Amino acid sequence: MGKKSSKSRKKLIIKLSIWLAIIILIVTAVFITINTYRDVMGKESDATQVSFTLPDGADLDTVANVLKKNGVIKYKFAFKLFIDITKKDTSLGYNTGTQITLAKNAKYSTICGEYDTVNKVSTGVLNIDPGPQLVTILFKEGSETQDIIKEFVDNGIGTEQGFKDALLSNDYHYDFLPKIGTENRLEGYLFPDTYEFYTSAGERKVILKLVNTFYNKMSSNEFNTALKKSGMSFNDAVILASIIEKEAGNKEDMPLVSSVFHNRLKKEMKLQSCATFNYTLPKAERHPALTSEQMETDSPYNTYLYTGLPPTPICNPGYDALLAAVQPADTDYLYFCSKGDETGSSAFAKTNSEHEANVKKYKGNW
Repeated sequence: MGKKSSKSRKKLIIKLSIWLAIIILIVTAVFITINTYRDVMGKESDATQVSFTLPDGADLDTVANVLKKNGVIKYKFAFKLFIDITKKDTSLGYNTGTQITLAKNAKYSTICGEYDTVNKVSTGVLNIDPGPQLVTILFKEGSETQDIIKEFVDNGIGTEQGFKDALLSNDYHYDFLPKIGTENRLEGYLFPDTYEFYTSAGERKVILKLVNTFYNKMSSNEFNTALKKSGMSFNDAVILASIIEKEAGNKEDMPLVSSVFHNRLKKEMKLQSCATFNYTLPKAERHPALTSEQMETDSPYNTYLYTGLPPTPICNPGYDALLAAVQPADTDYLYFCSKGDETGSSAFAKTNSEHEANVKKYKGNW
C-alpha cells in the first residue's frame, strides 16, 4: 500500500508540474503578447522626448538598438518584426546624420511611418529600409536599350548613368558583341525575357545577365544550323531580326517579312523600312509612315536613302524574329504593308502596283 501511494503521489506531482509549466507558459505568452502590443501601439508613451542621431550606414539591427537604448521602444524583436511585416516594399533608406527627436515608448507607426502602398512612401520620422528587394521585370520583344534602362531604374535597380557606364564597358567577353564605343553598342544583344533581380544588383551584373541569356538562346542547334545555311554573319542576322521584330505585326508574319528583306538585299534594292529611321527619332516623334522629308534625311539608318542594313540593330529582338531572320519563307515578295487590324497581319506583294493597291486598301486603318 505504501509503495502504491508513493507512486500515485509521484504521478500526481508530475501531472501538476506539467500543468503548472503549461500555465506559466500561457501566462508568460499572454504577458509578452500584451506588453508587445502595448509597445507597438505606444500605450505607455508620455510627453518625455529623447533626441539621438543614427550613425551612417545603420542597418535595421543598429536602428533597433539605438531606439531601445533611448527608451523609444522596449522590444527589439517586435520592432524588427513590425518592419519586416509592414515595410516590405520600401527602399527609402534611413534618416541618418540628422538629429531625431521622438517620445519615449512611441507608437511604432509614429517612429517609422504608416506605409502608403499606393504611393510607396513612409510618413514617419524614420525611413526604414529592410534591405534589397526581389523584383520581377518583363522585357517584351522589341524593347530598346533605353526602355530596358528605364525599367530597371524605375524598379529601384541602379541609376541611368550607372547603366550608361556599364553599356560602354568592354568587360563582356563575347566575340559577337560590337566594339562600338556608344551607349547603344549592346542594342540587339540584351535578350527580352522575364528576369528576377535584387534591387542591390549592380548595373554591370544586370547587363551581363541579359547578354548571357542572349548567348544561351542563340546557342541552340536550330538557330545555328539556319544561320550557317543562310550565309549571313551573326551580327547581320541580329540587325535584320531587329527590323523584322519592329516591322512584323505578329509571329506568323515574321518569316514572310524576312523573305521581303532577303529578296530586296539580293536584288540590291533599298529596304525602305520606316522602323530603321524611326530608331533615330525620339519616341514621341515616331510614326508608322515617314514623311517625304524624312525619307530624304541623310542618316545611315535611313534605308529609303541607303541600300543594305543599318549599322546596328534597332531593338532587342525575340527568338522568333531571330530565327525568321536566318530562316525566311520562300517567296517572291518584295513589298508589304500593315493591314492595320487587330491581328497585326500584313499584306504582301510581288510588284509595286500590287503594293500600291494594298496601301490604298489598308491606309485608312493606320
